[in-house]
Amino acid sequence: MNELREELKRGICVIDFLKVDGSRRVMKCTQNQEYIREHETQYEKKTDRVRTENENLLVVFDTEKNDWRSIRVDNISYWNPVEEQ
Repeated sequence: MNELREELKRGICVIDFLKVDGSRRVMKCTQNQEYIREHETQYEKKTDRVRTENENLLVVFDTEKNDWRSIRVDNISYWNPVEEQ
């Protein structure tokens, strides 16, 4: 999982995972600030709570929905980095 975390910091990844409701989802996401830009600033303004680090959850920015998502690490089926175009 450390390799995925490093790839998310570098760029965009496609992750296939099982959602809490039992449905499957394929999502393009990142943790790279270059892709997040102003959306993170808006998110930070919406909440003043401090997130504690949780090794069981992966917090990512969904690049297609322009919003934050949390994924349970155990529910990830596969992932791949997206080649930059």
